Amino acid sequence: MKLIFVRHGEPLKDDYGIAAMGKEELKLLAKYLEENCKIDQVYAGTSQRASESVAILNSVIDKEVTYCDWLSEFKHKLPKEYTDCEFPWEFPPEYWVNCNQMLDYRLVLQSETFENSDIPHNTKYVWDELDKLIEKNGYTRVGNLYETVNPNKKEILIVTHFATMAIMLAHLWNVSILVTLNMLFMAPSSYTVVSTEEIHKGKVVFRCLELGSTKHLYGRNDLLSEYGRQAEIYEGGEYHGK
Repeated sequence: MKLIFVRHGEPLKDDYGIAAMGKEELKLLAKYLEENCKIDQVYAGTSQRASESVAILNSVIDKEVTYCDWLSEFKHKLPKEYTDCEFPWEFPPEYWVNCNQMLDYRLVLQSETFENSDIPHNTKYVWDELDKLIEKNGYTRVGNLYETVNPNKKEILIVTHFATMAIMLAHLWNVSILVTLNMLFMAPSSYTVVSTEEIHKGKVVFRCLELGSTKHLYGRNDLLSEYGRQAEIYEGGEYHGK
């Protein structure tokens, strides 16, 4: 089974919808998915950016869409004492990269850093809902592995936001959410593919086949976006992504 995660298209800078550039990105992605995938199911967040994006994709894919609130933007704030950042995907590395607890898949959610935030609760909520979706489609999580109940080669499309994808990937790979939130970049309209891998019968992990791919935009450099990246070179002042 494959999970195909798609980040919403290029957003408007002063509104919550999708920009004209993002709509063009998504039209090309819809064509690419139609030609290269066999989508069986479509899920999307209820947020405006996710719902606008899936509508463009589904004008070509033409599948029933299941809308889920847990696939909307993971916009949960860090505790107020962190005055130089607001969200966990812009957490300065000196706060966590040298701390073993912060690099641990489960222990990070028990850290003092998150004691006064709703990040642990909402992380677990996303994880639980993702596992329900996966179990519905033939695989059940036991510890850090998935066990096969009904093996299959379905292709499930999930349209959401960067941070929500990062939270889900952390769960599938059993790594700290801070690693995926702060060390991965998936551009607007990019897609990421993970596939079940069953080396021993009945025991499954999700291997990444493509991460943040923009194949559908090859030859269209005018549509390539870096929205969400932090500065490559420090230039001073506040910075919260492009």
